[in-house]
Amino acid sequence: MPDNYGIEIRDVLTGFKYIGDQIANLEKDGEVDRYLLGFEESYGYLSGSYVRDKDAVNGAYLIAQMFAYYKAENKSLLDVLNGLYEKYGYYLNTLYSFEFEGESGNEEDGCNNGHFQKQYTKGNCGSKGFGSKRL
Repeated sequence: MPDNYGIEIRDVLTGFKYIGDQIANLEKDGEVDRYLLGFEESYGYLSGSYVRDKDAVNGAYLIAQMFAYYKAENKSLLDVLNGLYEKYGYYLNTLYSFEFEGESGNEEDGCNNGHFQKQYTKGNCGSKGFGSKRL
């Protein structure tokens, strides 16, 4: 989907501080206008570079803006969503959470001392629980 629009996707660890770090890097490089939207699995959204933490007001603003835009085109949000499904397909996303309580749990998991962050993109330390499948 982003390729159709020439949009770059950056995967970061969960947490809006990591999205904020990406915005800060773009600002440092004089490219802050390249940032469009950040989001995480908890349905938090961050549009624009002027807020560095998720905000329910921002999500409501985005929906209101979409509603007004598509209403002017005589479309409902459901029409647009169904059009996206027709063009790109349906997806089933699954997320598994694992808890390892206390210091002994951390040791049992083997992902202590930042090891999980280093291994996040290598398919180790529980990341096998993340997945997306096209239907």
